[in-house]
Amino acid sequence: MSTTPQPTAVTSTLVSADEAVFGSGHPLVEGVPIPEFGESRSWSFGCIRRPSNVRPAAWKVNFTVIDSVWNLRIREICFSMLNPTHKVIRDAGIALVAEPAAHSTVRQCAYTLGKLAAWALANDMPADIAAWREEDWAGFVEHITARANALKPDATALSWLSTLAPVLTHGGMAQGLWNTDTFREIRHRSDTPSTASIPPSTWWPLLRAAWAYIHEFSPHILDLRDQLAQQPDPGDSPERRPAFRTPAGNDELVDNWLANPDNLVPVHKYDHQTKSAGEPIWHHLALTITGGTNTGLFQTTRKGAAQRRRDAVLRAVERGQVQAYSWSETRARTDVVNHPAIYLGRSTAALDQVLDDWLTNPDNLIPIRTKQPRAPRSDLEPGTIIWTALEALIYGTAGTAPFTQRSVTSAARRQKVEDAAAAGRVQKLAGTMTTRSLPMPCKDFTSVTRQDGTTRPWRGQISVEELADEIRMVRAACYVFMAGLTMMRDSEIQEIERGSLTAYYGAPAVKSRKLKHDPAQPELNWWISAPVVETLAVLDRLSWHHTHLFVALDPPRVTAHNEDTVRGIDAAGEIDFFVAGVNASLERTGLEEIPAGRIRPHMFRRTMSIICSQEPDSEIALGHQLKHLARRTLANRITQGYSRMDTHWAKEFDNQLELAAAGRLVELLKSRRSGTDVAVGPAAAKLHSGLDNVIATMNRAPALRAQLADEQIEVLLLRDEFADLHFGTVNHCLWDPAQAECQNSLPEGQRGKTPVLGACQPARCRNSAVDQDKHGPVWLAEDADLTRMLRDPRLATPRRAALENRLSEVRLITGTWLTKERP
Repeated sequence: MSTTPQPTAVTSTLVSADEAVFGSGHPLVEGVPIPEFGESRSWSFGCIRRPSNVRPAAWKVNFTVIDSVWNLRIREICFSMLNPTHKVIRDAGIALVAEPAAHSTVRQCAYTLGKLAAWALANDMPADIAAWREEDWAGFVEHITARANALKPDATALSWLSTLAPVLTHGGMAQGLWNTDTFREIRHRSDTPSTASIPPSTWWPLLRAAWAYIHEFSPHILDLRDQLAQQPDPGDSPERRPAFRTPAGNDELVDNWLANPDNLVPVHKYDHQTKSAGEPIWHHLALTITGGTNTGLFQTTRKGAAQRRRDAVLRAVERGQVQAYSWSETRARTDVVNHPAIYLGRSTAALDQVLDDWLTNPDNLIPIRTKQPRAPRSDLEPGTIIWTALEALIYGTAGTAPFTQRSVTSAARRQKVEDAAAAGRVQKLAGTMTTRSLPMPCKDFTSVTRQDGTTRPWRGQISVEELADEIRMVRAACYVFMAGLTMMRDSEIQEIERGSLTAYYGAPAVKSRKLKHDPAQPELNWWISAPVVETLAVLDRLSWHHTHLFVALDPPRVTAHNEDTVRGIDAAGEIDFFVAGVNASLERTGLEEIPAGRIRPHMFRRTMSIICSQEPDSEIALGHQLKHLARRTLANRITQGYSRMDTHWAKEFDNQLELAAAGRLVELLKSRRSGTDVAVGPAAAKLHSGLDNVIATMNRAPALRAQLADEQIEVLLLRDEFADLHFGTVNHCLWDPAQAECQNSLPEGQRGKTPVLGACQPARCRNSAVDQDKHGPVWLAEDADLTRMLRDPRLATPRRAALENRLSEVRLITGTWLTKERP
């Protein structure tokens, strides 16, 4: 291993420390500070609009601080990724794509290079990586390939070390090393699509469960949510005033009180002990403003908020908005009394009567615990009474202690409750075992067929806690369904806003922002089906946000809180929560169990691509829906990589596609019974022979026809006879690898696996059969077009020769039909 002393300088020759990380090429948010290159621990991306699928805490890039040289190197690379057209980079002759790298790419690159730095320091590698030899790099390659399945992040980071080597202060990868055999496996594995699909055994139960929650369960869940939201807040009752307010709420209370000129600030009329004449009587003022519930509104021990309130009061005093009181007058005031928020003002007799009335109803049950809290206590063991929840049930309050043992009357009430509980009048509370765990009846909930065969409502009762979980289940179900049926990226789904439903070329579509590979974030359209339209309607009702649909379930508690921080969800966490919720309630909901396994947002897009790719001529539609058409030169490679069949779905489609193909051949079989030639082309005789074999088998097996309907028999027999049949727009392929013309354009190692319909030569390939009813109009239209163009006397000789050659190929198919049409 080579050794070189580490450089001591950590000043960059690429960019100055005070240069802004985000240049003019970035869409900056006005008024937000832009990080500078010299910030060595992290760069905040807050000056750029945050994608909804990125958590606010993750909207930054962190740098390793274990070594100053590596820290500078990583920052220089990240700066170059964010500013690919920087003058220093251009002057060095490095031509980068003008589009800045995405936040996730920069963050992943910094993390990967941090791993390289840790490995280098652990192995005493020189700081100048230009001095690393090929065998040095081989050690790191072996280190990462043994631990990682997907190597694309590593390949990206290492390629930047090679590309930017001329401008990095402390050197990059030596020239030419990146293209050596040492990095071959990394380059190869990074080019291979690594996104896994969701297996069929998971896919179908998952989508069916999501649709059940959207279509059947969500109306009842959201109706109940809305009903509870309309119920009056106990804090609005004159019997129970709000006990606590947020600092912002107290500030607003003071400002509103002072805004009324009729409200006068009580001040001392004379000097009294340590108080000066004209000084506000802070204790009385606090009780006056809060209605007697808060004496510490202006306490000087509460720095910050309390001082701001004092300043506001002093400004009112300067305006003359005061009323002076002597010490005796202050004590004589009856309009200012300290009434804490938990004060109820109810007599002992009234409390006893309410309890007796409640116990008289046998339907009223006493809540008890089902589990031990974290801190073991004898009075909190399973089976003990939850007194705070009971108080809420009986009195509608909590914290007034009507069941303590500190007084004779409270102890007597407590004994009555314990006697009723001992008689069996109890209900077990789960969850947090608080008032939020109390069950409520579920009226008119949809009936489902359960696993035991009975039909009952999918919920008989529900608590506030369980309702919150069910609301989250609805949101997660909407995400799963959108991801599964639209092929949108996670970032695109989470950018859907209210009013996004539209029509695109006559079909329903949803609008959203395309973020990947596009800093401009254009608004594009994705085609959707009717169930997805219904899903959008559910989301529109579910979301409280004024623009976005996928947001936190509840608005921020503090009104001054920035609503942008609650935009977006943790999609992976939502999917896991949904799967766990479905599997935990199978007996109640009657849904299918979803097999355990890793499910992530990008896997939906991959899975639906595989499913849709089985349709003829699907590549263009897939490219549009996947938004790969923006880079048409890469559309085929990217789209085909996403839609390539994998082992999970191969068996599923082997059976389903064979049955579908056989079903489409039934009409040809009916025509063939009368002896009609149903196809032309090189493989027409083979197709006719197969159809004749099916007809002969049916005629020889009357017992089979007695057991199944004719069409069922036909489908089954046709499936067995034409197991490798593929349908296309201009012909049918009776796939035989040895005779396939389309395989000649493939490398030797890729031949014989599957037909390439886009490279088919239907007039010459011995696997090709053309159906006159289905394919004939296309062929006859081309024949007519070629004939019309050849009538033009101005055609150049090479052009005429090309058209005549093409017409001769087309006539191999259309010749028979045209001959029959002639009189």
